[in-house]
Amino acid sequence: MIDEYEGIAILKAHFGARIISGCIGCAGNLIVRRAHFSVFLGAEVLDPDATTTSYELHLGEVRFDAIYGTFQGGAVTVTHPERTIFAADGSWGGALSSKPDQEGHPRLVAGFNEVEFEEDDGSEGALWGSGWCRRASGHTRCCAGQPGAM
Repeated sequence: MIDEYEGIAILKAHFGARIISGCIGCAGNLIVRRAHFSVFLGAEVLDPDATTTSYELHLGEVRFDAIYGTFQGGAVTVTHPERTIFAADGSWGGALSSKPDQEGHPRLVAGFNEVEFEEDDGSEGALWGSGWCRRASGHTRCCAGQPGAM
């Protein structure tokens, strides 16, 4: 089954230590729904309006390159407030923009994530996607999770 997900990504960077980490779904909600293009791929649409919510993708700390701003290999774990996830394996990476904002910080970051997981009831899932974040006036706006699958 092909689904798509979307959520707000919160990223935290420590520029002195060159470490970045984050979470998709910790602010707002990570929403998984049937992909609107699955009809064209021939997948059976059981319930096109069905959604799954409340998953969180925790993006583990990873060091970024001081010159190029690239990072890769951070672990990704999955949590859900009502489900027990006992096995998850994933990674994430990306790059910080070389163009600074008014405060001297990178104004953009783009990246990818992928994680496979299993829940205690035997159900399995996988989420992968790409996203971007834009920093403006001390606030960060991020979009994540196109495309995704579960």
